[in-house]
Amino acid sequence: MRALLLWVVLCAAGCQAARLLAVLPTNTRSHYAMYGRIIEALAQREHQLTVITHFPMKNPPPNVEEISLAGTIPEIANNLTREYQSFKPEFIHNLEQIIEECVQTCEIVSRLPAVTALLNSTVTFDLVIVEIFGSECFLPLGQKFQAPVVGLLSSVPLPWVNDQIGNPEATSYIPAYMMGYGQRMNFWERFINTVSVAWAKMLYKQKSQIPSQELKMLLDASDEGSSIGASAPCRE
Repeated sequence: MRALLLWVVLCAAGCQAARLLAVLPTNTRSHYAMYGRIIEALAQREHQLTVITHFPMKNPPPNVEEISLAGTIPEIANNLTREYQSFKPEFIHNLEQIIEECVQTCEIVSRLPAVTALLNSTVTFDLVIVEIFGSECFLPLGQKFQAPVVGLLSSVPLPWVNDQIGNPEATSYIPAYMMGYGQRMNFWERFINTVSVAWAKMLYKQKSQIPSQELKMLLDASDEGSSIGASAPCRE
């Protein structure tokens, strides 16, 4: 009996729950279909979770604290506008709209009273989980709380994601997001594919990274000097 009790105590000592912050600002239910499963699994493992989300649980367990974003911004799903009278390629229009929606979301969410109260509190976290979609604006929360950052993405990698996680580019045989090419591209398609990725990255820098850098001060006023790109989960 004593041996069994000692074994239970040793096992309990080896199991430590972490305090986690999950920031899921995109109002897209299909994205949260994956993120919600991750949150539920972490909660079942007894981690202490603070979750910023548009889709709060109906009956959250005691170890889950939620900051609800419900009703703060329109849902992105099935809300992309198709434009015709322009020389700009359609995939650029779509990327611009995704980026614009995400940057606007950053501005709205970062100014919510509940989020501001969290940022001004003395709470600490062992890990920060953020969605990486059309903006990097919430990556500085890792620096704010002095915690590692894990980025989540529920779609195929967007053109700028490889730079964020240190993946090499392979535009000669991997079609870019929204291009519609198959695996067997001819020379012209490979050329267009490569140009499109470079164009999308420049677009992302101008319309997402630069505005996100301005929002960085709202999230971490103590770290004025560094760029938001340095907060990426992995960057070589």
